[in-house]
Amino acid sequence: GRGKILNTIVGEERPVPFGADYLKSSDGCLSEALQLKGLNTILELKEIAVRHGATQFSGIATEVFRKAVNGDSYLNRIRALDIPVRVLTQDMEAELGYTSVVSGYDESDLCVWDSGGASFQISTRRNLQDSPSHTFDTYMGSLGSSVSAALLVREVLHKSLQETPTPNPVSMEQCQSLIDILVQKLAPVPSWLKDKDHIVA
Repeated sequence: GRGKILNTIVGEERPVPFGADYLKSSDGCLSEALQLKGLNTILELKEIAVRHGATQFSGIATEVFRKAVNGDSYLNRIRALDIPVRVLTQDMEAELGYTSVVSGYDESDLCVWDSGGASFQISTRRNLQDSPSHTFDTYMGSLGSSVSAALLVREVLHKSLQETPTPNPVSMEQCQSLIDILVQKLAPVPSWLKDKDHIVA
């Protein structure tokens, strides 16, 4: 059914740092080198799936592909490999993040935090009696791990991403400076989130 994992045959994660690549770009484009890395990674994963009997494929794209100037053209390169790709809104990301981890948890007081390279979503299922038309409350922002690291490099360390690919090591004072910047950029925390006791990341 919708929103349920029926069977997991293979689970693999192969990080390709699209968010970091996008943030280093001076023209808002994903680099050709990273696009090729991404395409090769997808082909490798498709080959694994075929070896396990898969005959249909599907992909999703998130924040960085909504923002990058050449995000859609890159996704068309994936589609040319016979892999349909759907670009998700942040609301759809929140729902997907929630439904992919709730199995085995009591949903009555559960929040799910999904943080990617370019954005994050914290979501919880609403009481359907209160709001049958919209089943999720979400708190979202364009402050994923790559974006936060870029803010640390640019606004705290006052360096360029091209010259400083990682901010490490970082002092506690620099950490606090980043926290102050992030708090300013975040929307106010909604009351439903302040009242939650359990968050699954």
